[in-house]
Amino acid sequence: MSVVTVDAPLLRPATTADLLDDGFTFLKTRPRAAVAIAAVFVIPLQLLIAWLQRDVLGGGAFTEALSDPTGSALFAEDQDAGLETVLAFLAPSLILSFVAGAVVLMLVAEQSGRELAPGDALRGALRRGWALGMGWLLVHVLELLAGLVLVLPALAVMTLFLVTAPVAAAERLGPIAAMRRSWRLCRRRFWFVFGVAVLSGCVASAVEWILGLLPTVLADELGGTVGWVVLAVGQSFASLVTIPVVAATTALLYLDLRLRLEGLDLELDALTAFPDTPDAR
Repeated sequence: MSVVTVDAPLLRPATTADLLDDGFTFLKTRPRAAVAIAAVFVIPLQLLIAWLQRDVLGGGAFTEALSDPTGSALFAEDQDAGLETVLAFLAPSLILSFVAGAVVLMLVAEQSGRELAPGDALRGALRRGWALGMGWLLVHVLELLAGLVLVLPALAVMTLFLVTAPVAAAERLGPIAAMRRSWRLCRRRFWFVFGVAVLSGCVASAVEWILGLLPTVLADELGGTVGWVVLAVGQSFASLVTIPVVAATTALLYLDLRLRLEGLDLELDALTAFPDTPDAR
């Protein structure tokens, strides 16, 4: 499934592995676009998190960093680590929603024979910011409520609302309507969507673990004065690799679901043949 040129062939149904591979292909073939979109959100976040952790860097054991390269083991003694912990756990998923929204706009444009610059895609996602942000919040509230019952209901909620962000951006729907649309698309291919979510999450976590290990160890050795900068650079690099891949995989999953269930390829054919026809822009 080629998705990165304006003369790309029509979409075809993809396997779970295909979608993840195409997520990496998007990063490899459009690195400037992928990194530029993600960097707008990732770099300020990682700088803030690292700066908040600057006073507790130093003295961490290498084995602690090895077992937890995200840095939480090094900062476990900090009693005021609440803010950076919340940011580290919640903010990346919010960023992912905005990046996925921008990426899906690029992919739809390219598959319909147009080219959308990264800046235009980012502005398009930001214009849908209220829907993306509110959708993210509502989905996570539902996941939390479901998680209070059992883990499996929380996983089901995650699966059913996985493509809420691409829907909100591509179809210009509000948060509730986007969630309903995601539910309708994902429930018909539940196990397929679940497999994509789990595989992409596991691969992204592994890649981020590997890329974040050395900067975390160096930051701890250097201490707070310089170490927090090293930590910010290292964690930013890891996120700039993983977030675009997961975002592209999620956007491609949305397109794949529409292709399988609604004949999206025929709709994109029409947009290519009749470029003046109103579309989702």
